[in-house]
Amino acid sequence: MMQHLPSFRALRALEAVVRNGNVMRAAEEIGVTPGAISKHLTQLADELGTALFEPGHRLKPTAGAQDLARAVGLAIGQLRRACEDAADVKSTAVLTVVAHTTLTMHWLVPRLVAAQEAVGGRPVRVHPVHSTDDWRQTPFDVAILRHDRIPPGWERRVLGRERLTLFAAPERAARLAAGGLQALAGETFLVSDTRHGELQAWLAAAGLAGNLEPKVFAHFYVALEAAVAGQGVIVGPTWLADAGFRQGRLARPFPAVATDGTRLVGVYDPAVCDGKTADRLLAWVGQELCESVAA
Repeated sequence: MMQHLPSFRALRALEAVVRNGNVMRAAEEIGVTPGAISKHLTQLADELGTALFEPGHRLKPTAGAQDLARAVGLAIGQLRRACEDAADVKSTAVLTVVAHTTLTMHWLVPRLVAAQEAVGGRPVRVHPVHSTDDWRQTPFDVAILRHDRIPPGWERRVLGRERLTLFAAPERAARLAAGGLQALAGETFLVSDTRHGELQAWLAAAGLAGNLEPKVFAHFYVALEAAVAGQGVIVGPTWLADAGFRQGRLARPFPAVATDGTRLVGVYDPAVCDGKTADRLLAWVGQELCESVAA
């Protein structure tokens, strides 16, 4: 048994580097220089008498270093929660949620009041990110992702799977509904680079050929606005129908034709966010999404 633990600064440096996978980002998070991070890691390796990173791989932690970093992260989380309890700041600290732009704009923002009620009145703010952005660049407590590629030691909660259907401006949707699926012949389909394969999946569910040349946009929310403007039709998640589009901006010409889409997951770092609060919020998000998908 070790008589003396390594310095907290060295342990914190290891945890931040392993979690972020980047010395610069870890240094910015902690508020020190990259040189100080390197010095702490060297000191820690000397104290432990073992290498922390794989030979030839500057930032690939060993299995032992990963386990130690995970334990340090959990310990920091416990310390933070104890300090919050002592200072009585939990109920007033802002909970920051990161999610992709379309979900943020059209689903989360209209539900902010309900989200705050779900976490006992704690203030909640949302920060939109593009699917092509590095979502970890923005400080946050909870992230809602369309993938589950997360750092070691993070917690993940499956929120549900999207259902995909066709949307169009109301007049266009009414015309298509009256003409049936064959009315889609010659129609302009709008897609984004960030949602690959969704149009083809819906066309297959509708029993239609998939050899189309759609109009492509860089981001889904841009393609969505083009559909609202009457430039074409778009395949999107069914929760859009429950996300402010009840105002008459878009309609579903063939609501019975739907197919499975991407799985949504909620993630958080237990070293940063209180697990009970994160789980309460994510349980609420999962329930709300389930009801929206079924709508």
